[in-house]
Amino acid sequence: MHTFQKTISLDSDIESVYRLISDIQKYHEFIPWCSASKIISREVIERNEKSDAVILEKLVADLNIGFGFITQKYSSLVLLSPPRVIEDDQHGMVKYSVASVIAEVLESATIQFLKTSWKLREVSENNTEVDFHIEIELASKTFSVMLSKLFPGLCDKMVEAFSKRLF
Repeated sequence: MHTFQKTISLDSDIESVYRLISDIQKYHEFIPWCSASKIISREVIERNEKSDAVILEKLVADLNIGFGFITQKYSSLVLLSPPRVIEDDQHGMVKYSVASVIAEVLESATIQFLKTSWKLREVSENNTEVDFHIEIELASKTFSVMLSKLFPGLCDKMVEAFSKRLF
């Protein structure tokens, strides 16, 4: 199993960062090895009773990824939790916003396990902390060995692609 984790600070509001990360159907426009991205289904799981705002949304998405002659289409289950305000009564009513995008592979011929998470926390009005974590296990030991050398660089490039797209 390969894992990667990176926390970065972006000079942007949490809503903009969340919109970018949750806009999966546009991934093929800016992630270097993603050639297609499509939402297959979308369902609101939970709404705020007072405001009717979405609290949790579930979707299924297909992504086509490729590295040279190796290409793969896979489906993922994605849970979207839009920015919401957290009040910390124990520490003097501190308020901040959090959001997350979590995805797990549903179906793939070459990926045995894949989980990504993007956790966002508002640091200030125009600054968002982004914690990115990915775990992947490939079905092929040969491809897994190849990936072990490239994985950290690929992950850095993906985080960088999101950062560049934001600005």
